[in-house]
Amino acid sequence: MTVYVVTESIPEAAFGASVSNNEILDLGYSDTITATFTQVTSTQQREDFAAADPFDFSLVNCTISPTTRYNGQTFTVTPTTYGTPYSCQALLTHETNEPGGSGQQDPTRTKTFTVRGDTVAQYPPTKHGLQTFDTAGSITLDTDYRCVRFAGFLSGNVTSGTPVTLNVTGLVNDGTWGYNNVSPESWSISTALSSGSITVTATSSGTHPYTIQIFRD
Repeated sequence: MTVYVVTESIPEAAFGASVSNNEILDLGYSDTITATFTQVTSTQQREDFAAADPFDFSLVNCTISPTTRYNGQTFTVTPTTYGTPYSCQALLTHETNEPGGSGQQDPTRTKTFTVRGDTVAQYPPTKHGLQTFDTAGSITLDTDYRCVRFAGFLSGNVTSGTPVTLNVTGLVNDGTWGYNNVSPESWSISTALSSGSITVTATSSGTHPYTIQIFRD
């Protein structure tokens, strides 16, 4: 875990203007930021103006602590979900009336401070395996997808009136197993799956060959 220090400041020369600062900082898994946003001042009146109201925060995929901060105060930015972009924007609104002026309140000015970037998901991930992506970056095969694989085949003959029970170790009738009778005479054979076995029955007179391919995911 790395704690990055972000210090954004707007010079006093820009006190009478509305200004934006923007910093891009990508974070690794569990990284956080210690941030300080400051409108620089050199007079007590300007300092009072800048510190009169707290920042108005706009947060995307992150939290801050403490949740209320004023000009020049430090706080922590923590992404909510790593692997997703984050953004922390702080808006400071202050008066600009100066000593020796007309005594009338000037319009307020805004200072916008932003730190944003990408974050990296936990690695190694909590699940392991192969992932594939399309050209848009979307996952087409994930580690928890189930892929069909060949598990073996059984062959023999079945005679009318004498069903054959084929025992298959681990076979469960739960939708994760499947089979296919590829015998040329499959039209004269019926099959039934149950946990641990497949029953082959001849549906027409005589003896008929069967070849059963077994799959599972």
